[in-house]
Parts: sequence; C-alpha cells; structure tokens
Amino acid sequence: MSLLTKRIIFTKTGLLLLVILFFLGCKKEKNKIGLDDPNRLPSNTYFTDTITIKSEVIQVNDAIATTNVSNGGATSFLMAGAYTDPDIGKVAVESYTQLRLSEQYVELPSVTADSGYLFLNYSYYYGDTLVPQTLNVYKLTDKIIAGTTYYSTSNGIAYGASIGSIVGFKASSNTSSVLKIKIADSFLQEILEASKNNASFIEEIPGIALIPGDNSSGAILRIDGGSASSYLKIYYDLYDDNVQRSYTLTMDNAARKFYRVTSDRSGTDLAPLSNTDTYDSISTSSINNKCYIQSLTSIRTRISFPYLANLKKAFPNMAIVDAYIMLGANSASQPEKYSPSSGLVLLRTEWNGAEWAIKKDALSNPYYVQPNDYSQSANSAVKITYPVEQTYTIPVRSYFQSLLLGQVPNNPVIISPALVYTEANRLVFNNNDISHTDRRLRFNVYFTALK
Repeated sequence: MSLLTKRIIFTKTGLLLLVILFFLGCKKEKNKIGLDDPNRLPSNTYFTDTITIKSEVIQVNDAIATTNVSNGGATSFLMAGAYTDPDIGKVAVESYTQLRLSEQYVELPSVTADSGYLFLNYSYYYGDTLVPQTLNVYKLTDKIIAGTTYYSTSNGIAYGASIGSIVGFKASSNTSSVLKIKIADSFLQEILEASKNNASFIEEIPGIALIPGDNSSGAILRIDGGSASSYLKIYYDLYDDNVQRSYTLTMDNAARKFYRVTSDRSGTDLAPLSNTDTYDSISTSSINNKCYIQSLTSIRTRISFPYLANLKKAFPNMAIVDAYIMLGANSASQPEKYSPSSGLVLLRTEWNGAEWAIKKDALSNPYYVQPNDYSQSANSAVKITYPVEQTYTIPVRSYFQSLLLGQVPNNPVIISPALVYTEANRLVFNNNDISHTDRRLRFNVYFTALK
C-alpha cells in the first residue's frame, strides 16, 4: 500500500486539517509541540501511525553459549525444568555440572555414607505453579571437557542410572526456594572414596545431570550454581561412634557447567519453523497475524518498512521530531500467567547471501539499533526497553532519521529479548494488520516538512 494513501494528521490551532490545506498555503504558528496528543500539533508538524510494517517470526539458530553463564553478577547458574506453552509449545532445559570438593577429604578408615541430599536454590521460575513436575538427577559417565564452550543447542553429556529425583513438586513464587533431593547411598559412597584424592576426583566423579521428567510441563527454574546456596551434602559415620558428620560438595564458579534447551512446537502456529535451518521464517500473516518472541529458544520477530521511500518522496525535506515503535502483549496469550519478556532490543541485519541475518561486528557482537542521539554507524551501549503494563515503546528517532538520510540501509531489524539466556520469558503480540483492535504493532512518527 502506498504511503500517499495513508493517514497523515496535521493540526493547526487545535483543529484537525487535511494535509492538502497545508499545500494550499495555510498559515503556520509557532506552538509548543505536544507529542502526547497528535490532535494538538503545531503548524507544519505531522504525525502518522500507519506506516506499513512487514513482519516474520524467525528461528535464529545462532547458538547461545550457556557455559558457566551468570545473571549479571559474579555467580554462575543452571537452568532446568520444562513447561508447556499454549502458544509456543513445550520447552525443556537440561543441566550438566561438575561437583567440587569444598576441601580434600582426609583419608580415614571405616567411612560409611549414611545419607545425602542435593539442595537446589532457585529465585526465578517460568511456567505454571499449579502443575506438578519431576526433576531427575543422574551421575555423568562422561566428562564436561575443560576449555570447551557448550551451547543451548549442544548435545548432552552421557549419564547412567538415576541417583535421585523429586516427584510432584510445584514451582514456588517465593523470592528464594530450595529443592531437596535425596541421593542414592551408593553414589554418596563413591564420592567419599573418590574424594580421598583431589587430583583424580573429577575422573571418578565427572558430575551430575539435572533432567526434567518425560511428562513434566510445570516450570523452568534458574538454579543458583555459583555459591553455597546449591550443594550436595553427605552425612557419614566414622568409626561407628554414632557421631554424624557431614561433607559438602559445591557447584561453584570453578565447576564447569552448562545447560541445553529443546523445544517441541507440534500443534502450534510455529510448528513449521525448523529447529536446524538458520533463520528459518514464517510470515505473521499466515499465523493469525501474530508475532512471537522467546528467550532460550531463539524465537524472534523480524520487521521491515518496505514503503519508507514513498514517505520521503512525499516529504523530501522532512525532519524527524520523534519516532517510536509500539507493541504490547496479546491479551489472549495469558500475559498475566506467562510474563512477557523483561526487556527488548532491536538488532540490525545484513544480507548474508541467503537471508537477512544479524549484523555483527569484528568481535561477533550483534549490531544494535542505537538509542536516540547516538550514531547508528557505531555499536556501543544500547538502551533496553522495559514493559509498562505489558506494552513496550521503543524509541527509534535517530535510527529513522539515519534511514531517511541514507546513513544506514533500510534493512530489516529483529525484535529480540534483551536477556536471551537468563530467562525463559516469551512475548506474543499482534502484527501491523489494521484488523487488530488490541495493541497493534505500530510505527509512530512525528515530523516536520521543510520547504
């Protein structure tokens, strides 16, 4: 659709006038710009919110490094669990971690493991607190290789029989919760024997795996693995003196760890998306005019503005006063239950010969659409857009002006979660189709036209 046929609002002295009156020579007034109200703009200032936005949901198989990742602090964490999303399908996360001796065990005779528990502290969950789930613990039979970077798409590490499980628990919304899992005595005894030699401990005890049960669909947990809040504690008897002693193994920052993510989108709008083809895409017009974003699974929405040249042609000397993209959580997607992404960023793209891919700098960092008043040619700090009542307002004045001036190409941009590996949040929102009355994806632009 040509932008010349789109709605342009031009206001003089508080009354809405047709754009053609301006070209017939209406008088201009020097009013204060009230950008909060398009119906009270000064002379020669225009507003449009009907710029066409083409949108596609894409599977960005650009693997997320999950090796010893941290949540913006000094401690690393794990993620484990599974939940079933009515819009996106089932997402499951498995974790693999070494166990670290808190100190070398002093060899003494007649040491017998009495009992032991794995304590997993978590302060974040994503999913349904009413659905019970199962988390199993296994002994690794292969090692997590030192110096290797593992990704969300990496294969898991081989493991043997289960050494413990917690069945039927429900995720807690408390700020700090702990799962207590009883561990098999045979594995505890192996640890006590192997801990006599710190140098060979990792060879005998490569670590453990945390695997959600096959039918689990409750929630994904973010487990603190970098401090004393998550650990394996062994109680043992010495010399049969009836004095219970304990020994603790940690999953601290020195312990190699990673998690992997799997998803099953069968029966959802996103089922056609490939898990293996990089940048596989599907038009939002073919999936009920809805857009999707999800951390962990690399589901993103790619948008483009195919008719900007028409606007520039109609107003060749236009100057951007303000511009922003607006989108909000689809009310039918249960945003109160499945919290929208905690923050969004815009990623720039470039043509890689086959697809519009994320543009990256020399250090492989993605190029961001920069904040207002920043050079769009640089790749510096980017402002994260946070939701206000499940609605996001993304400022793009500088970026849009750069597009019109030809300083950057009018390539598509990707709407991405700001946090791609520390949370599992997703966002479902409506596309730009005018049939939507509920939080339609919009590109709002205020500009002046100079002669």
